[in-house]
Amino acid sequence: MERKPRTPRYDVKLEKVLAAASKVMANVGYEKASIRRVAGEVPISLAGLYYYCKCKDELLFLIQYHTFDKLLARLKERQKDNMDPEERLLGFIENHIAYFADNMNDLKVCSNELEVLADTYYRKVEAKRREYFEHGLEYVKGVMEGQDAERTRLVTMFLFGMLNWIHTWYRPQRKDSTRAGELARLMTETFLNGARGRGSRK
Repeated sequence: MERKPRTPRYDVKLEKVLAAASKVMANVGYEKASIRRVAGEVPISLAGLYYYCKCKDELLFLIQYHTFDKLLARLKERQKDNMDPEERLLGFIENHIAYFADNMNDLKVCSNELEVLADTYYRKVEAKRREYFEHGLEYVKGVMEGQDAERTRLVTMFLFGMLNWIHTWYRPQRKDSTRAGELARLMTETFLNGARGRGSRK
């Protein structure tokens, strides 16, 4: 069966399909998720769903690839030439938290299901994730000027550890929950104090 041509209407429908698949996989895990269950969540006929993906593996690939593609596109829009290193880092953290506050299922799937992908799907997603990591590393380097490369890389890994597991405790839909922008500023402040070694013992 041939795919539908890429049109704005197709892209809107694909977004709905991926959101439904992400919800199902986040709730029951990749192994228990099924194409039929995703179709019921959209809702769309099973035959109709196959216009947008050929298998469950491709659904997982598209969720992950599109997620990091969007993060990078949004980040490019946020970053300006006249921003100082702290502003760039804050913008990176704000972009990450704000996006996933609205797409928490995507974060859960991207954090838990990467290793399920294989071959070309894995390589394409890994390349996109690496591109995103390199941006984060660049911004961390900016606030850790003069420190050695290995320390900077490790500190960047710590930052991603903070960012990528907010789905385990952050509930942005709650009325009393901290807003994404405020959470990003608090995380940036906390991160900067540690990255620069403030208050560290001699």
